[in-house]
Amino acid sequence: MVVLVSAVTGLIGAFAAWGLGRLVKSDADLALDSGGDWRAVAGVGLVYAVAAVLAVAVGLLVRHSAAAIALVLVYTLLLETVVTSIPALGGHVQPWLPFKAANYFLTDGQPDRVTEGVSGNAVDYPYGPWIGLLFFGGITAVIYAISLITTQKRDA
Repeated sequence: MVVLVSAVTGLIGAFAAWGLGRLVKSDADLALDSGGDWRAVAGVGLVYAVAAVLAVAVGLLVRHSAAAIALVLVYTLLLETVVTSIPALGGHVQPWLPFKAANYFLTDGQPDRVTEGVSGNAVDYPYGPWIGLLFFGGITAVIYAISLITTQKRDA
């Protein structure tokens, strides 16, 4: 149920933001002309759905809702950003970080401007945008499986 609610919330938010952008900046080219344009807007629902599964998995592992929320937020907003900001390491590690892969899916394969600005080079992802979503989903599936096994052993 949480996956469905997250997906719908992501879709509503993304299309509302797109519509608001069209209202505010009517002369900008915000038409959904290509698959990449549609993926950038409608793909938010897919990323939200996978992220919801990941959040549930972390909640099962930690078993404390405040700690699980803090852990996911710190990892997403701080750890991935700090790691990708290290000039000698960031460009090599960035394609293999789950939320960066999800962002790569949403941004139509455009490089992350934060890392590009720090290192001076665009980050080369060895896969396409859809593989980025699959990678994010695969990491999520592994963490979810581990959380189910851990929960069964702990509660047995």
